[in-house]
Amino acid sequence: MKRWTVWGTLGSVLLCALALRARAQDDLAGQVLAQLARADVEQARELLEHGGPLPGQARPLLRFACDVLASPEATPALSAQARALAARVEPSDLALLRDVQASVGPRGAYFEVLIDAAYAAVERAEPPQLLELSASADPQTRGLAVAAIASWLAPLRARVTQGGWLEPDEQDAVRDADLIEALIARLGERASALDRVPPELAVRVPRSATAYHALLLIEEPALPGLREADAVPGARATIAAIQSAVDLRQRRFPGSTWADARPRR
Repeated sequence: MKRWTVWGTLGSVLLCALALRARAQDDLAGQVLAQLARADVEQARELLEHGGPLPGQARPLLRFACDVLASPEATPALSAQARALAARVEPSDLALLRDVQASVGPRGAYFEVLIDAAYAAVERAEPPQLLELSASADPQTRGLAVAAIASWLAPLRARVTQGGWLEPDEQDAVRDADLIEALIARLGERASALDRVPPELAVRVPRSATAYHALLLIEEPALPGLREADAVPGARATIAAIQSAVDLRQRRFPGSTWADARPRR
């Protein structure tokens, strides 16, 4: 009984936050979440039935939240429904899923599998989508996207540091100006204590690599943009780290470039 009382207090706070979000953004999803926080399943379903378009898998996910709240107890059917939805979750659904989990209170356990699926969807996204996700309004989605970008860059950089080279299309992808600009924009959001972790190690820990690590993995092509963004927190430290990496590469492979460390004849 005490747990439900605590949830009632927390739910009131959440309700206010979600209601403010709905009013401020005129957001259908926010309005539905506010009704879910009130446990007004009927009104939430009414909004979903007659409301406008929703991004990603938002509509089926919110309908599932209604089903969860409407059920008097946990059922295998709801668990099966959660697993089926998890197969269709998109990277952009992560922020909504966290809000939905909070809005359904003690029933939020159903959404763990969905949130895990959203994490996985971000991590397996292709670079163009990761670039878009790195500009998400949701900080956690941005951080996951940046970590996934670093994981994509790591084997490319490793190939060069081991004496190999990048193909022309790989070079174009790594030195992409939009990619570099997006990573520089995220530099100030990192935990600077992680700068001491080499990028090749940071990418081995899930969701730990930062924009700093990703820019080090890009290496020399990132320097012009960083110099232009000198006032961005972390830019100078990143420049210094890249220059050290360039010096080390050139000592190991004289005449090498950021994209080709093969011996020169």
